[in-house]
Amino acid sequence: MCLYLLFVIILTLYLFMYNRFGVSSLGENIVFSNEYLDSFSKGSLIIIKRDSKNIKVGDQILYYNFYNMRGNINEGKIKNIEIVNKEEKTIELENGRFLSSSYLIGKEENAFGIPLIGYVIKVLSSTLGYLSFVIFPTTVVFFYQLNNLFKKLKFLR
Repeated sequence: MCLYLLFVIILTLYLFMYNRFGVSSLGENIVFSNEYLDSFSKGSLIIIKRDSKNIKVGDQILYYNFYNMRGNINEGKIKNIEIVNKEEKTIELENGRFLSSSYLIGKEENAFGIPLIGYVIKVLSSTLGYLSFVIFPTTVVFFYQLNNLFKKLKFLR
């Protein structure tokens, strides 16, 4: 029962930590399921620490995808960096696109993937998965415990 409770808490926290880009972030760490990145195996759970300061030309980076709806995270190689001010940089990618440093997550080399766990997280964090594996079983346990409580209260009378 304790393991199930831990599972429910972790999954719920994962869902509550979604940022505006639709990926889960806990402080500086970004956690997401890989669907479209070629550098990691499909279905991996990717964890990367956000770092937009220590980048240079030639680095392979991960960034939030705002160009199209094919995945929330994309990868690219830096072709040029233009410093706008102390906080902001404009990054030119090798594919000819420009990227604000506010959309940059970090270097690909600082990310690591856990194979196949991304598939599991994707299913569990879906609406139907959360309903099936969290809401429904928790409701059943709640009513079971409530029934036990009523039986004990009747026994005390």
